[in-house]
Amino acid sequence: MLRPMQILSFLLIASMLTLTCTKEHAGGAVSYKTKKVIILLVDGPRWEETGGDTTHQYMTHTYADLAPQGTLFENFQNNGQTLTIPGHTAILTGRYQVIANDGSETPNFPSLLQLYLEKYPQAKTLLMASKGKISCMKNCLEPSYAGQFVPEIDCGLDGIGGGNTEDSVTFEKLKARMTTDHPDFIFVQFRFPDAAAHAGDTAGYINGIVKDDQYAFETWNLIQSLPYYQNETMLIVTNDHGRHPDGTLDGFINHGDGCPGCRHINCLMLGPDVHAGKVISNTYDQTDIHATICGMLKLNNEFGQGQMILEALKVH
Repeated sequence: MLRPMQILSFLLIASMLTLTCTKEHAGGAVSYKTKKVIILLVDGPRWEETGGDTTHQYMTHTYADLAPQGTLFENFQNNGQTLTIPGHTAILTGRYQVIANDGSETPNFPSLLQLYLEKYPQAKTLLMASKGKISCMKNCLEPSYAGQFVPEIDCGLDGIGGGNTEDSVTFEKLKARMTTDHPDFIFVQFRFPDAAAHAGDTAGYINGIVKDDQYAFETWNLIQSLPYYQNETMLIVTNDHGRHPDGTLDGFINHGDGCPGCRHINCLMLGPDVHAGKVISNTYDQTDIHATICGMLKLNNEFGQGQMILEALKVH
C-alpha cells in the first residue's frame, strides 16, 4: 500500500510531466516540419462575401480545394485599428500599434521577416505587395533591430514603394521568384478587393475576391510542385481588415472603425504541421499569426503579444 508521501510524489511527478509537455508543444522541444513560410494577404474583403457567405460563391477554391487540406478559422479578428498599415503591422510584428496608414511611419517592433533573417542569416526573405506603401514594413524603430535583417522589397510600381500595381502583376512576380531564386519567407499583399471597394465598384470588388482566391489556390499548388518548398512550407491566407456591413455608414465602400464587419476577417492555414480539414471556432487574432510562426521556427518573440495557435497544429 502506498504511503501518503509516495502518493504525493507520484502526483507531483505527473504534474511536472504534464507541464513539460505543454511547454514543449508551445514551441520549446517540439520539432516542426515547417521551415519556410508564405503569408498571402488579401486586402480588405468583407466577411459577408467571403467566409460568412455559406455558398462560398466567390471563394470556391478556398472552400472546395484548400480547406480540406488545412485549417479554417470561423472567428478570426483584427483587434486594433481596422486599416491597412495597422493590420499589416499586427500580423508582422505581433503588436497592435497606432500607426499612420499612408506608409509614412515605421513600425515600432521587428517584423517576422527581420526575425527570420536574424535566426537564419543565409536565408532569403521577400516583402512583396501591390500597394507601394507596404514597403514601410521593411524596417522597425526598435534599436536592437533598426536597419538590420532588412528583407528584399518589391512593393508597388517601382519595387520600393512608389504607387500601386495590379494584383495580376504582383502574382506573376511572386511565381517567378518562387520558381527561380526561392525566397524562404515571403509576405505578399494583394490590394484588390480593397481598391475597388473604395471606388464603389461592386463588380470590381467581387472580381478582386474571386481573383485573389485563385491566386491563393495557385500559390499552394506551386508550393506543392516545387521541391524547394514542398513538404516544409506553411501558407497562411488572411486579411488586414474587413469592411462596414450594409447599413453601417457607407457599407462595403469603407472601413476603419470597431464595427464587427471591420474586425471579422478570414484566416486559412496550410502546411505539413497543420491539421487537414479542421475548422476552428475559438477566437484568435492577427497577433497570434506572429506568435505561431515564432513558436514553430523558434524565432525571437520577446516583443510579440499573441498566443501560439496550438489547436491548428499537429504534434509529430
